[in-house]
Amino acid sequence: MILVPALISLGLGIIISLIIMLMGHLLLMIPPIGGWAIHVTSGGQERFMGQRQEKPTAAGEVVLREMDRKVRPALAAAV
Repeated sequence: MILVPALISLGLGIIISLIIMLMGHLLLMIPPIGGWAIHVTSGGQERFMGQRQEKPTAAGEVVLREMDRKVRPALAAAV
């Protein structure tokens, strides 16, 4: 009898954790947060997920660099 509620709560826990992980993954795709996903092509144009982006301002570059420096080691440790 106790098996049914246990399986239900386990299933709900798995579903909720998958939703949270998906939201975190989508958050990393936002350019100001996921700065490491931006790469410079051979022509010097910055691209994010294949789309042409405006050049960031000097202040924006500093923010991206700081985020990259702080987030990349944490992300590598999490994986």
